[in-house]
Amino acid sequence: MIDVHGLDDVPVVVPNVWDADRSLIHPSEYSKRLDKGTPVTVEVLLQLWTFGPENKCPTGSRIYQTTLKSLCILPLTERPKTLVPNGVGMPTDPKGKCKADGPPAQGGPTRKAAKMAGAAA
Repeated sequence: MIDVHGLDDVPVVVPNVWDADRSLIHPSEYSKRLDKGTPVTVEVLLQLWTFGPENKCPTGSRIYQTTLKSLCILPLTERPKTLVPNGVGMPTDPKGKCKADGPPAQGGPTRKAAKMAGAAA
């Protein structure tokens, strides 16, 4: 890509990535040293870019950007069997809604019941 697109002069910002002993890991070693499920701590920079209306996008647009600043592998004496169970904290419904885990609570009236009570009064 560097030769094809003439990217020789483009600076590349490499985040600091440390192993559990706080030794820097070279980018060429990432795939060898970082396994799936390896517990790490990360420092990230979150940015929101907001652009005003223009011809291509009359309502304006937003771009969310996450930039990795640093990553450190956590020291462990033994590898845990499961770091995070599958699906924990993730919606199970494709519409993004989470299902209740227990029996329904005895809460207030539903919207429909509240509307009917309001109309009757």
